[in-house]
Amino acid sequence: WRQHSPHKIHPMAAATESEVTTCRIMSPDDANPAGNVHGGTIMRMIESAGYVAAMRHLHSQKDSSGSKPSCRAAVTHRLEHMDFLKPIYIGNLAKLQARVIFVKNASLLVEVIVKAEDLTKVSESLCNKAYVWYLSMEKAEEGEDEEKTKLRLFPKGEKWRKSTATPALGKPSTHNDKFLEMYATMYAEREKLRQQVGHGLDDLKKANGQDEMSQRGGGGAGGE
Repeated sequence: WRQHSPHKIHPMAAATESEVTTCRIMSPDDANPAGNVHGGTIMRMIESAGYVAAMRHLHSQKDSSGSKPSCRAAVTHRLEHMDFLKPIYIGNLAKLQARVIFVKNASLLVEVIVKAEDLTKVSESLCNKAYVWYLSMEKAEEGEDEEKTKLRLFPKGEKWRKSTATPALGKPSTHNDKFLEMYATMYAEREKLRQQVGHGLDDLKKANGQDEMSQRGGGGAGGE
């Protein structure tokens, strides 16, 4: 598999076919020592709902060639941000609403909102909000560069890479979507800067390591 090649940034419109809502009754098995729903359980549900939204976006829209892709997959890249606003209690109905809010290159940012409904009181409250990045992957072509397809995410023998044509998103139409576009752009640029700094540090470490080896080699020759 491979990752998408770079192309324009496409923020999203107010609603797309990627939107998904999942529900689940919280059971005693989901409890933490305090008796509320465990945070890890909530994070797992968020990742799953986000995955469905990302996959729907990748397969419900046509790519640049005008045809729907037949073999794409979304893989979790990182959890960008998550708020724990209120606890979810055992017996509550957890509702997760996920949608793709930003696309850049091979990356998709998914917003997931978690609400809890008390079925005995028919009341609902906002409990969690999260933003999760996913990578769009596609099957690599025969004979493609091994370095680009060396990903340990899929069954042995299968080659995948970043996709080459992430489906586009429309322009934001509401104040909230414009804010989300700004939010996503900020984090995308921050990640780019973080990678650049990381590469710079790696180069510096390599250079320092080579200098130390040279000094040790010179010292050994002088001693003899």
